[in-house]
Amino acid sequence: IIVNDGSTDDSDFILTKFQKLYPNNIKYIYKENEGVSIARNTGLKYTKGKYINFIDSDDKWGLTTLENVFNFFEDNPTIDVISTRLSFFDSMVGEHPLNYKYDKKENKIVDLNYNYDHIQMNASSAFFRASALKGLTFDTILKYGEDAKFVYNVLKKTFKIGLMSYTQGCYWYRKRKDESSAIDTALTKENYYSHTLENFHNYLVKDYEKNKVPKYVQMMILYDLQYRLKYQTTTLSTLNKSQIGNYTKHIINLLKIMDDDVISNPNLKHINAVYQIAILSVKYEGFNFNISKENGNYKIFSNSVFIKNITDMYLKTEYIYEKNGVLKCGYSLPNINMNIDVIPVLAINKKEIVQPSNETIIT
Repeated sequence: IIVNDGSTDDSDFILTKFQKLYPNNIKYIYKENEGVSIARNTGLKYTKGKYINFIDSDDKWGLTTLENVFNFFEDNPTIDVISTRLSFFDSMVGEHPLNYKYDKKENKIVDLNYNYDHIQMNASSAFFRASALKGLTFDTILKYGEDAKFVYNVLKKTFKIGLMSYTQGCYWYRKRKDESSAIDTALTKENYYSHTLENFHNYLVKDYEKNKVPKYVQMMILYDLQYRLKYQTTTLSTLNKSQIGNYTKHIINLLKIMDDDVISNPNLKHINAVYQIAILSVKYEGFNFNISKENGNYKIFSNSVFIKNITDMYLKTEYIYEKNGVLKCGYSLPNINMNIDVIPVLAINKKEIVQPSNETIIT
């Protein structure tokens, strides 16, 4: 089923030709441009198969993926969603950040109540049992997050997902050289900000008004927020002061519902120690920062949550020079955003120990 959402190139000519060549294989629908969600909802009305996928126009599937996914569905009738890894091609090559959830060789079924960080945010790299989509459509109000909201509404019925191994399936996602995709231009659009948080993130939270928000849902929210925590120059030029205040308030309210282990989940690659400490201080309304020695290791804790070992951090050299027979050294810990009293020790060739003559603060 091919939906032409008002293309301005030769798509109509090409697709009409292919429909005539393969009348039993292709259903072609032309409509005025109204966006991806309305286009997908239009296509859904014509589906007749047992399993459904929403491949985007310039992406592609690995050659054996469809057969492997079909067999996995047939062997596991209780699974409504099957996901495959996503790899980039064209102007960007590599693996999607969420590909950690796939095994190299074995397909698996995951209970998302336990493997809460195995989130599925993309609709195109997933397949759906048609019977599970009855009454469900893509949210046409959303311009960002509509994929994740749709997938969530299917998954929340069972909180289970099938995952194809690396060798069994792959969705190839084109990153265009002109950076013209919706996500590439998102920062310049007002509705990427508070509008999306209200209609996607807060929608997820409201599903559990009387209950604790599941870790899986928290992970979905925080995975997206990690890309929003650093206010880009584009953000500051797109929103006025009032809009930035409203947007910030939305983010802070969402951060307050996060469990400690979700905040410190290592698969949130963009949330480093600085962000973890800051989020915890928002959640607990203040800093409670300390370093303690356990089993010979110095560990950093914030609000009683382990952040990292000091041995896993690095010192940034700010300056080093000799003046009047004294060696002046300045260092900083880039992942710590407050002053801490320490006594630095310099070891030369692992033998000679030099202690400073002045009190020292590492910033």
